[in-house]
Amino acid sequence: MQDRYAGDIGDLGKFYLLRKLQKSFKIGINWYYTPKLDSDNSNEGELRDFSKIKKSDKDYVELVEKMQTIDKNNPSVKSLKELKLIDGAEYYSDVVERKTRVDWHNKSLKAMKGFEIVFLDPDNGLLCKSVAQGSEKSVKYVYYDEIGCYLKNGAKAVIVYNHRCRKKENAYFSDIFDNLSNVEIKDGHKIDRALIQAIVFPRFSIRDYIIISKDIDTHEKIREILAEMVKGEGKKPFCRLPNI
Repeated sequence: MQDRYAGDIGDLGKFYLLRKLQKSFKIGINWYYTPKLDSDNSNEGELRDFSKIKKSDKDYVELVEKMQTIDKNNPSVKSLKELKLIDGAEYYSDVVERKTRVDWHNKSLKAMKGFEIVFLDPDNGLLCKSVAQGSEKSVKYVYYDEIGCYLKNGAKAVIVYNHRCRKKENAYFSDIFDNLSNVEIKDGHKIDRALIQAIVFPRFSIRDYIIISKDIDTHEKIREILAEMVKGEGKKPFCRLPNI
């Protein structure tokens, strides 16, 4: 997460999802906060005009009203946090440093202890083959084993933002689910592939959220919430369930 993206269309979908989940779960958020890298020239994600999305949902309307109070010329993660969009949420906003990543991660585990859902918000998503762990660009990604650590730490579920790559949707999600199913969570036990699901926010730029649950009860409760979210969305949905 970078300050320049705070309050954009991506955050609208993100917090819409979290507001639905907050009614059933206590939520902690790790921003995976990064300053803008010198090598990063992308302007993607800075769309702030929500007028083309028409929803009468109470959570959506309240989010738009609050998020539009953010200074568009000086957006920040701090200002987004101060809006208190998620009841009882805790935020971990230490900057991700590649040279001290282990210490940074251990601090995040302490900060997120006791939260039922831990939401991870990296710039790009899960670490991919083209980026080496520990490289400059790796600060923009979640390492797979970090997800396992949150589940070991007591979280019932971990949600990760992931930037869509150029694959067909079913193959894209299948690869991610396969990779996640190799992550250890306790005494040799690995993430159960059947307990992974996702939701997609496709308007303007596709944003995917991968949801990894520790147990079937949590998985099913979240599945019901997602199903309710996408009900009646129509031909140009704000959110939808993926083709997996």
